[in-house]
Amino acid sequence: MSSRRDWIQKIYSSFFRARKKKQGDANDLDRALVKRFQKKQLPRFSQLRYLSRFFSTRERRIVNGALAVVVLTLLAWGVVALNAHLTTIPAYGGEYREGIVGYPQLLNPLYASANEVDADVSGLIFSGLLRYNNDQTLVPDLASHYETNETQTEYIVTLRDDAYWHDGEKVTTDDVITTFELIQESRVASPLRVSFQGVTIKKLDGNRVSFTLEKPFAPFLNSLTVGILPSHLWSGVAPEEMRLSSLNVKPVGSGPYAFEQAIRDSSGRIVGINLKSANAFYGKKPFITHVNFAFYPAIEDALKDMLEQKTDGIQFLPQRSKEQAQRKFLTWYPLQLSQYTSIFFNQKSNTALKETPVRRAFAHAINKQRITNEALKGEGHPIVGPILKDSIGYDPALEDYRYDPQEAKKILTEAGWKEIDKTSAINLKTAQVVSSTQATAGATGTAEETKTLSDEEKTALRNTVASSFHEAQNIFWEKNNTLLEIDLTTANTPELAKVAELISGFWEEIGVVAPVKTVEPQPRTMINEVLKPRAYQALIYGEIIGADPDLYPFWHSSQAEYPGLNLAGYADRDVDDLLVTARQATSTETRVENYKTLQKLLHERIPAIFLYTPTYTHAVNKRIKGIEQKRISVPSDRFSDIAQWYIKTDSVWKK
Repeated sequence: MSSRRDWIQKIYSSFFRARKKKQGDANDLDRALVKRFQKKQLPRFSQLRYLSRFFSTRERRIVNGALAVVVLTLLAWGVVALNAHLTTIPAYGGEYREGIVGYPQLLNPLYASANEVDADVSGLIFSGLLRYNNDQTLVPDLASHYETNETQTEYIVTLRDDAYWHDGEKVTTDDVITTFELIQESRVASPLRVSFQGVTIKKLDGNRVSFTLEKPFAPFLNSLTVGILPSHLWSGVAPEEMRLSSLNVKPVGSGPYAFEQAIRDSSGRIVGINLKSANAFYGKKPFITHVNFAFYPAIEDALKDMLEQKTDGIQFLPQRSKEQAQRKFLTWYPLQLSQYTSIFFNQKSNTALKETPVRRAFAHAINKQRITNEALKGEGHPIVGPILKDSIGYDPALEDYRYDPQEAKKILTEAGWKEIDKTSAINLKTAQVVSSTQATAGATGTAEETKTLSDEEKTALRNTVASSFHEAQNIFWEKNNTLLEIDLTTANTPELAKVAELISGFWEEIGVVAPVKTVEPQPRTMINEVLKPRAYQALIYGEIIGADPDLYPFWHSSQAEYPGLNLAGYADRDVDDLLVTARQATSTETRVENYKTLQKLLHERIPAIFLYTPTYTHAVNKRIKGIEQKRISVPSDRFSDIAQWYIKTDSVWKK
């Protein structure tokens, strides 16, 4: 039985082995066939798309996550590797829009110094023989180089040969000659004329011009920064017609930007000017291709458009507007301006001011640090004299009058002034007013007008006098039946009005009556009502002295009357001699020595109290990059480094 079972099992075993072998042979043949027609062993991408069908949902999530990590890692590595070999550089293009308070009048370098707006715009359109760079160093511009003789009475300037006007004409020595001859022409009435009196200009050859001076003038090179005019356009304009020429509103220059368009309102006033990068500019071509100016009647209007990002910047951000202008998209650039603000004493208008001890007492009563802290909110620095830090002749050893009200009172006492109480001061002032009123009334000599004021009228005047004194002031000073008082005059701007308020308080603290008078800050009003007639006793005012501190226009006695800038009307032979010697010096050492002596004299004789030098804040949108300016001589110098400003960027391989 068992042998029969074994026999049947052998038969079945043989059968299945044979069948399995046939199936194996068939599979081998299939593999061989597939291998023959498909040489690649790895699956194609089209085949991989079916891979997910073999995964569960959980497995698919795991695989997808892993793939995402791999891809992101590879991308990150790629970015890091790319950045390691790439660098970002400025690129050409973009538009800078700046808001300016005020309106352009004459876009002509012969007149631009009289209007800051004109100076801002024309400074980008025109170029001079020399210019100040962003370090306030004098460097060649239209000139390739210059030389001077040993006596510094002759300057020879060689023009570069690759400069062209914006209309395509070449810049030549004829343009230089025409420009300076027009400045010297009295009918042109350029404010620059005084700087070129006694200067002879001559063409030497095709690209050289000489300037011959009657006497050495140390700051003369600074005068050669004035923009040059195109002779082929201006030579046909009569000198007396220059102010009326259309070239003053459609200027053609040789600077980094060319005039493109003037925008006018319904009344015809220019409310905008568009400039474009000059294609043929000889210097470094600016990255920003368009600069557009918008003009406003008030700072509030200009600030509003900047905060709404309709403009990118504002030419000057006053202290009172800084809280409103706190925006993340703005950068404030504090620029040190070559300007000082002082109290100028007009000794002709107040007898007490003729006494040097009185002026010295006033100096000791002033807390300059408090002025810069409260009126300027820290945006300024106290100063001792008219020459600022880092300027030629600055004397760091000169010590200021310390703030000491008790010392001020002591000085007044030693000078013969007597301290009195408020009642005595009111009586004294009333007597002065009554006497003055009666003298004025009797000016025509009629019987009715020369009569003595009634007791009732005198009482009314006394009440007026009493109300004019501040309630907190309890001490006063008298000498020879004259009350010690001084009127403070300044422009009605928030900064200067606050300065005047503080100074009035300082002087009242030591017993001086010091009322404040403010005048509308418009240039025409200040000139006609204050500066031209010298209608003030003590004037708080700022003067821009420029990069080269030639103090002659500000302190020489010949400049005491308008349009001179000697606002103190100061006449001192020693000071005059030092000023003349300094500007005619042929060596820097001589100028420095004279300026230091000059500062000591002004410090001792006190024709003015030098208060502070303000910080000029230029507010600009952060999308404007590359601004590095730190110091400026005049407000338009904020554009000294505009060629390196940029908006757009590009990436290049590192070298």
